[in-house]
Amino acid sequence: MRTIFKIPQRLRYEILNDLHRDHPFASERVGFISCHAAIPTEDVLLILATAYEPIPDDEYLDDPSAGAVIGPDAILRALRLGLHEGQGDISVFHVHHHWGDEIPFFSRTDSRETRNFVPDFFHTAPHMPHGALILSDERACGRVWLAENKAPEEIEEIIAVGMPTDLLHLP
Repeated sequence: MRTIFKIPQRLRYEILNDLHRDHPFASERVGFISCHAAIPTEDVLLILATAYEPIPDDEYLDDPSAGAVIGPDAILRALRLGLHEGQGDISVFHVHHHWGDEIPFFSRTDSRETRNFVPDFFHTAPHMPHGALILSDERACGRVWLAENKAPEEIEEIIAVGMPTDLLHLP
């Protein structure tokens, strides 16, 4: 299945502004994006970003093993997003930033850690796709999980819509 991720340009700028802020001890910031998902055809999954949930400073752990390590309160925050007032109809995407203008990529740490916690999002929204997105200043990359027990797939297209519309990632 081909996956297209669309994000409003204003939301992308909001996320980048938050992720660029300094933190008292973490070298980077993270957050969660709430999304709606639709399958407009049998072989295309369309994910529409709708809102951003930043992680408050006190939900980071002082752990130098990674640029940002979040605690259990931050993961509970993500699970509550997916639950969405008991409906379980929101896709949750973890997001963070890599500096530069090029298409970012998942580091070994990014790959390992997202494989550890993204499948947990299926506990509150089991029928929705979930994933992780990495933004650079001008581009993006992402992975989507279609089920808790399946391996992630690369997101083929990431498009920022609005003024101006940007193609952040194409195959």
